[in-house]
This record gives sequence, structure tokens and C-alpha cells, in this order.
Amino acid sequence: MKKQTITYEEYDRLKQWVNELPWVWQEYQRKAPDGWYEFKYQGILRQFISEEGGDQLFSQARRLRWGKRVRLPKSVYQDMKELADICLELQDVLAYPPFGSFSLTDTEKPRKEGTL
Repeated sequence: MKKQTITYEEYDRLKQWVNELPWVWQEYQRKAPDGWYEFKYQGILRQFISEEGGDQLFSQARRLRWGKRVRLPKSVYQDMKELADICLELQDVLAYPPFGSFSLTDTEKPRKEGTL
């Protein structure tokens, strides 16, 4: 099995997003009125949450010497990246309902203060 070595900071960030995923999903379900589009990853999310998959992913990570790096199977790393991306996309959908800012054109996107 191939291993992936990442920095502890990246691992910590991925772990944080994966841990936030159940809460963000519940928030989406609570705020989503009828008629919002069906979130394309909801099957993956329901399976992940029902199986409490985060603990299974995190248990396969091993800290390397001096704790600056983490080694984990490549498949686990890919799963964590995918779940983190889903979490970020879901947060974006909550911030810009109903489809998120990724679906907005440049003219529809809200501008940050101080930019044209």
C-alpha cells in the first residue's frame, strides 16, 4: 500500500474540515428550504456520517519523527481531501444560497470591500 507524507499543518487542516462536515451538513439540512437543489454529494455525506468515518480515517495516520509530518495511506489522504473539499463547497453553498459562489458569474459575485 502506497503511503503519502504530508505536513502536520495540512493534516490538521484536513482533519478540522472532516470533523466539521457533520455539523455543516446538519446546518445545510436545517437551513435548506424546500426547493433548494439537491446537494450532489449527499449520498457520500450520509454514508460517511452514519459510519462515523472520520475516526476510521484518522486512526490510519502516523506521526513521523518530531511530529512535523504525518504519513498515511494514499487512499486515506485522497478521501480526506475529498471530504474537506465537500465541506468547503457546502459552506460556500450555505454562504451563497442556493448554489454557492462557484456557480455565480463574476458580475453576480459580491465584491469585497475596497475592490472594484
